[in-house]
Amino acid sequence: MISDKIEITRDTQSFYASFCLVKESFYNIENKTCLLHKEEIAYYQSLKASRRKHSYLLGRIAAKNALIDLLGTGKCEDIYIGTGVFQYPVIYYDLANNVQVSISHCNDFGIAMVYPENHPLGVDIEKINLPDLDAMKTQISDRELVFFGDLELSLLQGCTILWTVKESLSKILKVGMTNGLHLFEVDEVKKEKGFYISTFRSFYQYKAISFIAGDYACSIAAPKNSSVNLSSFLDAFNKISLIKQDGVQTSKLSQ
Repeated sequence: MISDKIEITRDTQSFYASFCLVKESFYNIENKTCLLHKEEIAYYQSLKASRRKHSYLLGRIAAKNALIDLLGTGKCEDIYIGTGVFQYPVIYYDLANNVQVSISHCNDFGIAMVYPENHPLGVDIEKINLPDLDAMKTQISDRELVFFGDLELSLLQGCTILWTVKESLSKILKVGMTNGLHLFEVDEVKKEKGFYISTFRSFYQYKAISFIAGDYACSIAAPKNSSVNLSSFLDAFNKISLIKQDGVQTSKLSQ
């Protein structure tokens, strides 16, 4: 598990957010329910499928540690991450005034981004996985498919990036998949210093910053005119994406 802060600049203002990346098999993480709030434990126990339990633990543990990193204080079990009416995560914690969180998980990977309410962010991660290609293509227009040739991306890589781009925007807007991803059509994609920067046809006030590391694509949505320093996030992602899960503990979770 890795957590750290990131700086965001906009005009003459600076904002600070925090992220946490967790990569753990269910075998390694299922004994970490002690990190859950009592309300979360009740929900966790209601889940039947191991896959749902796994993703829930990954997301909650990542979110709590990102929040603690941003605040500089707190205990995981005292923090309650509930859900809003459209299933977006909501922080309930006395010390976390005007702080929000975006969560994403995929297989053994969990990511959380905690940010101040006055500067929203959204994050999404997906594994680059050939069986998912047909489903992703249903949410990508013919116009968007043209981007990939200029960016030296394969069809699979490009579709996975665009999927995370649209998902990250849906999270910053707190609407999830309720409107379908076609609403979030991408207007342009440029490559800058190892990142792919996307802008949107309808939501022109936002952008998404994307990259590929290992077998994963990840995107962070942010206000278009803000500068987000993601160097520490990318370094952490590259490190943790290489962790192999073999039934042996490979990273230390906060107690």
